Amino acid sequence: MKVAKAIGLLAVAVLAAACGGGGDEAGDVGEMSVFPTKQTIGVESCVDTRRTVDVVHTINGGQPPFRIQPSLPQLFEIGTIQVVNNTRQYVALPLQGDGFVELRGKDPQFVVRTLLGAGCVNPATITVLDVFSNSVLVEYVIEAEEEEGEAEED
Repeated sequence: MKVAKAIGLLAVAVLAAACGGGGDEAGDVGEMSVFPTKQTIGVESCVDTRRTVDVVHTINGGQPPFRIQPSLPQLFEIGTIQVVNNTRQYVALPLQGDGFVELRGKDPQFVVRTLLGAGCVNPATITVLDVFSNSVLVEYVIEAEEEEGEAEED
């Protein structure tokens, strides 16, 4: 009887050690990254309103849900790509109360639609946070392109 009890206690100790014990974190947080983290958009002028620019970003690592918060909501619209009738379509996501969008899932993608015409910026940022407040900053630069004749002369 004592041998069976000792084997049972040993088995419990081995199983507890193998699972790593307790802890207050749900899963492996690991490192979080977003690709791409920097984007430069050239425009004819800083008040160019004739187009929008869409850039797809992928979140790697971290723990969902993720919060995506643009520093300039009037300049950036956050959305996703959904397939409808075999066609990929951009779908804008509504901003929550504090001006953020929430995404769920492992390694999700989101689209930043830049609404040109709000002026040039260097930089404007989009903050991506996971559930544990690990953060990544995505930087956008919007700059007027120089025409060939406008280059500075020495």
